[in-house]
Amino acid sequence: MKTLKENAFIVLVSTILVSGIVPCYGQADGNKGTLNSGTKATGRTLTASQSSYSTMIGGATAYCIAEKGLSVELREGSIPLVEDVLAIKDQTLPVILINSKPFRDHPDWFQAFLFYRECGLHRLGKVHAMSASPTPQYSKDTIIEADCFAIQATTMLLRQKLPDTNLPRLVHDKLEQSEGSRYPTSLSQFRKCMDKKAA
Repeated sequence: MKTLKENAFIVLVSTILVSGIVPCYGQADGNKGTLNSGTKATGRTLTASQSSYSTMIGGATAYCIAEKGLSVELREGSIPLVEDVLAIKDQTLPVILINSKPFRDHPDWFQAFLFYRECGLHRLGKVHAMSASPTPQYSKDTIIEADCFAIQATTMLLRQKLPDTNLPRLVHDKLEQSEGSRYPTSLSQFRKCMDKKAA
């Protein structure tokens, strides 16, 4: 059985057939696939959102494969209970909620990192929350492993567009700014994750 790290790039190179959509990693053609308008329940808030299996980040198509090879449904819209992006379960189905305005206000590299961190939680099989409230809590080790997956996947997704600056430093500083110095993943741990990807 493969570990999360060994599977880190499967999500980026696998082709998924979902309702006739073929969301491929790295497409820069602006194709979001088919978006269906609908109303989704998120916690106690009923909100209009768009549902799909891929999203555009920095001109590339991002999508997520959860544990057991399940495609993760993405629901994007105005979702007040979600700070920017959040992994939940809808019954047994894996879902990532995206609160459009705050999420899209981030730089592309941080959008990708946040998206893939939630994807990593699904891949680890650690997502049990059925709504955005209360905010799900994860162990330090789980967050570090999800972050490791996220920084590797972000590098692959945006490899042509990443800033010249060191990505681990950018991500670490942004997380400390928003989460505080108590954030579980250290700069040295982010750098180790990048070294593992390069090896």
